[in-house]
Amino acid sequence: MPGLDKKYDPNAHEPRIIERWEHSDAFRADPARAPGTRPPYCILIPPPNVTDRLHLGHALNNSLQDILIRAHRMMGYEALWLPGTDHAGIATQTRVDKQLKAEGKPGLAHYKQLELAGENGREQFVALVQAWKDEYEATIISQLKRMGCSCDWSRQRFTMDDICARAVREAFFRLFKDGLIERGKRLVNWDPATQTALSDDEVEMQEVDGIFAYLRYPLVHPGTDTPVTWSELFARGYPKQFTPEGETGDDDPAFITVATTRPETYLGDTAVAMHPDDPRAASLTPFHAELPLVKRRLPIITDDYVVMPDFITGEDSGDAKAQMATGFLKVTPAHDPNDYEIGRRHEETIREQCSAGTHLINVMAPDASIAATDEWNDIGDAHLFIGLSREEARKKVLAEFKARNLLEAIKPHRHSVGHSYRSHVPIEPYLSDQWYVRVTDDRLAGFAQRALSAEQRSTQK
Repeated sequence: MPGLDKKYDPNAHEPRIIERWEHSDAFRADPARAPGTRPPYCILIPPPNVTDRLHLGHALNNSLQDILIRAHRMMGYEALWLPGTDHAGIATQTRVDKQLKAEGKPGLAHYKQLELAGENGREQFVALVQAWKDEYEATIISQLKRMGCSCDWSRQRFTMDDICARAVREAFFRLFKDGLIERGKRLVNWDPATQTALSDDEVEMQEVDGIFAYLRYPLVHPGTDTPVTWSELFARGYPKQFTPEGETGDDDPAFITVATTRPETYLGDTAVAMHPDDPRAASLTPFHAELPLVKRRLPIITDDYVVMPDFITGEDSGDAKAQMATGFLKVTPAHDPNDYEIGRRHEETIREQCSAGTHLINVMAPDASIAATDEWNDIGDAHLFIGLSREEARKKVLAEFKARNLLEAIKPHRHSVGHSYRSHVPIEPYLSDQWYVRVTDDRLAGFAQRALSAEQRSTQK
């Protein structure tokens, strides 16, 4: 009898065992045997993304699943472990684009240009993605088999194959029919590089060196272009100690100064907000602010969200925003999540008083360049920003304000900015038509809770 090798060589034994398993259909589940004497037990493998090979985390996860499925087979269950892979959508597209560029080949942008020129760029790029998918899917399945995963390989699925696609359409139809899914235009985390919406979990916050730009908005009488003078504000009780030095002659045009980290979004402003306890508010709310170049007239509203600046309160709050704030918040509901909520709270007032007649004005194309969108109907002299990237527009806005003596200051400011985990570019809060599921409806949340055993159920309402 030959002696036992001192070192185990998996390559000398495991391929032969895997082949025997496959030829004998050892892991094939037979629904005809359930629910008779063999009760059913099923695990749907969390399908690995075809973006890359499996890693150690997959090995751990699949080992746990294999333990469960093998244990239930031995306990007499008709056990099915359904294997498959996931297309991973934009993530795979990004990997292919990155790989093409690394090889010195044209990337996604090239194929988009071909598509615009009518040269089937989409089909050509999809073929490249398909080739990537085929390669990595084969690698992933091979890895699962080499790990000894006891899946029913005859039922292997891909999340974009015909069976899965039909299931998705059927589920979508049922949700829509039952009123559990709806389409709406809301503010989303938008990746301008991949041009897709991201969940909050897909946004990575990064500290960046930015600026606080202090922009002056002239004050005008409602419904007119007639400037408001400082004497008019003083007559209404505007505190003189909070006026800029040397620029408050009785007949001088009055203005307010907003501080912003994103000057380019001023094009979408629909209001200016102040804290209701700001001593300047009562004298200012009867008037409107006018956007330079755009000439849009904005109502001045009050909202508790606005940070009171330290120079108003006379306190040292230790809050960087309060130290740098002016007390005037430019409200851009279509390009900032906090402003979006302010816009919703004051929607009626803004619609009635903003000369644009709406509280939502999107001024960007899907690639985050400045664009004449359907919502932007009062471009005026701001046409000179059209077509610029958001970075170029930021510089251009500052230059134009400076040329008109409306740029009060620029201060360095380090702050957190959301970036796409896929493309690593700054995300853009963006108005987009998306489908939303009513996950808290009892027909979904309640059904899911009732499907769980008592000890698994959430106690949250």
